[in-house]
This record gives sequence, C-alpha cells and structure tokens, in this order.
Amino acid sequence: MLSAKTAEILLTVYPELNDLKRRYLSKAKRCLSFEYNSSGIDAATVFAEFFAAAETYRNLKLFGDAMSAALGILSPEERAAVKSFYMLGESAMAGAKRFGIEKTTFRSAKRRAVRKLGAYIEVLGFDEKRILECFDSEYAFVDAAEEVEARYVAAARFKRR
Repeated sequence: MLSAKTAEILLTVYPELNDLKRRYLSKAKRCLSFEYNSSGIDAATVFAEFFAAAETYRNLKLFGDAMSAALGILSPEERAAVKSFYMLGESAMAGAKRFGIEKTTFRSAKRRAVRKLGAYIEVLGFDEKRILECFDSEYAFVDAAEEVEARYVAAARFKRR
C-alpha cells in the first residue's frame, strides 16, 4: 500500500492534473511543429523531447483515470472530506463547519480516505516505484511533496507542545 504521504501528494496534485496534461500535450505538439524543428535543434533531441512529453502525458492520463476511479470508490463522507481539504484547500475546521460535522469526524474521514486511496491507487497500477519513475522530475509533484512535508512538520511540532 502507498504511504499516507504519497497518497496525500497525489491528492494535492490531482486538482492540477488537467493543466499538467494540457501542458505536456502542447509540448509534444510543439516538438513536432515545423517552427520548432527548423530552429537548429538536431532530430535526435527533438524526438527525445517529443517521446518524453508524450510518455509523461500518457502517464498523467492513466494516473488521472486511476485517481478518478479511486475517488469514486470512497464513501460520500470521505469524498467530501477529500474534496474540501485537498481540492478546495479548506482547513479541517472550515471543512467540518461546511458539512456540519465535528472536526474530529472530518479528520477521521480524511484519514480513512487517504488510506483507502493509497490502497486503491496501488491496486490500479501506481505503486511508489512507478510514481517516482513517472513523476519524479515533474515540478507539480515536487511542490506537492514539499507542501505535504511541511504539513507533517507543522503537525509534529503541534503535537510536541
């Protein structure tokens, strides 16, 4: 099963997925354009860039399909908690208030959802190794990893008080 941190990174990136796919599709098309090819770049470099962009696009599309399927399996309460916290960027307090539930209930639903998503995503073909192979150099995933790590550090500091 994916670690909770990795699942949270994937959830943090998920809202940006359509923009990422568009960017890589555009990059692949640009590599094949006459203007790009006539700019003095050798053919091997052009094709390498094209195949890298096309492969990343394909992996992002597969990842998006896996995430959508995994999100569809969650209970309505878990899906609402994930949407509130990761996609809308609300705090646990704001999310709990929005849904009229206790903050601890909201956090429990979010924690359950993250665990379930980690298991579902791995079953659907995205284990830790494949995620690193596909997205290790993608800035959105790196930024999300830093954001999640900062949350974990802040939570650890809060618990020590």
